[in-house]
Amino acid sequence: MKYRYWFIVFLVVVLVSGGFAGYCQPGAHYTRGVAKTSPAPELYVAEFARFVPPAVRSIGLRPYYDYAEALAAGRRTQPVLVYFTGVNCVNCRRMEERVWTDPEVAQRLRDQFVVASLYCDRRDIKIPENQQRYSKELNQQIVTLADKNIDLQAAYFGSNSQPSYYFVDGSGNLISKAVYNYDPDPRNFVSQLDAMAASFKKLP
Repeated sequence: MKYRYWFIVFLVVVLVSGGFAGYCQPGAHYTRGVAKTSPAPELYVAEFARFVPPAVRSIGLRPYYDYAEALAAGRRTQPVLVYFTGVNCVNCRRMEERVWTDPEVAQRLRDQFVVASLYCDRRDIKIPENQQRYSKELNQQIVTLADKNIDLQAAYFGSNSQPSYYFVDGSGNLISKAVYNYDPDPRNFVSQLDAMAASFKKLP
């Protein structure tokens, strides 16, 4: 009986420790948020593995890197935050570090939105040939992921600066025409996220 008692205690400790470790792993919050309703991102994940900003990684967020894939993930279930950024964008990193890591912001990004991080300076990543085309906005052929994202930002959203935040539904319809640019105050971003989430719920 004595050995049986200690064996049971050992099993309980192992199970509790394992569950706690799993909860603390990066991405645990993600599985409790977006993952419930949206599939994990697949396109260009490997290409961006070395470029995930520390602040983004620290809050357990797994952004999408392809606009169409993000739209499909948010189809009628969650609004899509379209974030035009760049590997070499200084203000993008500053806002991620000062704003995204705020607990209230991080919780909303993980649980209420599909986040599409569209990089406008990764010209080393070629897109499939069936997606390559001539861009009137850029006056050139779209060949790279950077070209594709810059064209999207210019042609559809009418801007060309980073960071720029837009909010759309799963069909790509703008929830608001207003763009949200660099702002280091987390409270303002929380207000913006709440307003966009509320507007999304009112869509037909």
